[in-house]
Amino acid sequence: MIRMHISEHEIGVYSLYCALNTVLIVIMNALSNSWVPLYYEEIKIENWKELNKKCKNVFEVFTLICIGFLLLSREVSFFIAPKEFWGGVNVIPILVISAFFMFLYQFPVSYEFYYKKTKVVAIATAISAVVNIVLNFFTIPRLGMIGAAITTAVSYLVLFIIHFIFVQKMTNGLYHLKTKYILPWFIIVIFGGVLFYVMAKFIFIRWCSALLFGVFELYRIIKRKTIF
Repeated sequence: MIRMHISEHEIGVYSLYCALNTVLIVIMNALSNSWVPLYYEEIKIENWKELNKKCKNVFEVFTLICIGFLLLSREVSFFIAPKEFWGGVNVIPILVISAFFMFLYQFPVSYEFYYKKTKVVAIATAISAVVNIVLNFFTIPRLGMIGAAITTAVSYLVLFIIHFIFVQKMTNGLYHLKTKYILPWFIIVIFGGVLFYVMAKFIFIRWCSALLFGVFELYRIIKRKTIF
């Protein structure tokens, strides 16, 4: 669909920023590989209070990584790409939000895998794929690569929502992660996306802020003697 409606140049620009966003995906997968075994251990003993505490730490780590990425990625993309590609930089926050929805999806789907409720995985993935195709049909001709990025974010949101609703029904509303635990972190990421646009010209402030966030989270990790 992208090839049908936008130029080769815009496809190249979009591909560049998608590749840049894979940094977040790689970090997310690394966190997931480390986190899931601990997640299963806590589920096994039904230590929900301690589990939620650890979930909060995971959310905090990845959220601050997303914020740091948003604060730094503008200049990083300028460094790695020629000037002709810089016009696509505004797609970055949308791609970061997509990565955050992918991160959220890891929690309910891991819960389903633990209890071997895997049929919903195929169903949810199929629905999300259909949503992606349909939305791309409408958004790409009108919005180009921005439309493709928005569609990707919405598709991952749909995927998360389906799994979240399923685990709520599966546990009769007793699933340990409530909306009130998740929403604040999502709002923080949205706020980081706003800062990406509003503070575009304030390079020094953005980089100093990213450094402070990094030092803060490092201090938090050292204090609790574990990432999670």
